[in-house]
Amino acid sequence: MIGSEGSNLKNSVTIGQLGTGLAKLEKEGATLNRITEKASQGEIRNESEFQAFRKDLLREAITFWDRALEIDKGLYGDRGPNAAFCRRQRALCIARLGKHEEASEVAKHLSIGPPGEPAGEADYDLAKVYSQCASGAKDNRPLADDYADRAMRHLHKATAVGFFKEPANMERLRKDPDLASLGTREDFAKLLNEVKTEPK
Repeated sequence: MIGSEGSNLKNSVTIGQLGTGLAKLEKEGATLNRITEKASQGEIRNESEFQAFRKDLLREAITFWDRALEIDKGLYGDRGPNAAFCRRQRALCIARLGKHEEASEVAKHLSIGPPGEPAGEADYDLAKVYSQCASGAKDNRPLADDYADRAMRHLHKATAVGFFKEPANMERLRKDPDLASLGTREDFAKLLNEVKTEPK
């Protein structure tokens, strides 16, 4: 009984720490979004300071997702219910840092979401990862195109299971900055038009 109570107490502490970390991460993410918006409007003159701040936040986010994975594994084992989501978010942060080779290698093993996850969610997240990889590989056009092709394949998979029939998801597709590298592609424009006009 004592061991069980001690374990429950430890679990509640680690979950509490995770919640605190997530709240901090969301707050810093909101700050980064505000700064990004100002940068896009030309209100930030020191680009190097902005990029340094962005990288610091992304590194902190990776540390957070590593800790989240540790907690999930400690509570549920290797195939915990949150592991796939956490790994996808971690891969996205790596891709946002421009480490496209590392991010794409991780993403290759993350195509299946856990039971109970909305259909298409994993494919949408992976499309974002590969789109960011395309941005990171912009100096290698063939590789960037390959990443963008992978992103589109995942978006088509998400479409096939009705992910974008949900208005909020359609709005995400339209405005998501992680998909910016796909913006000039004809197949992406066609997809946007298709999900806009398909019956709900």
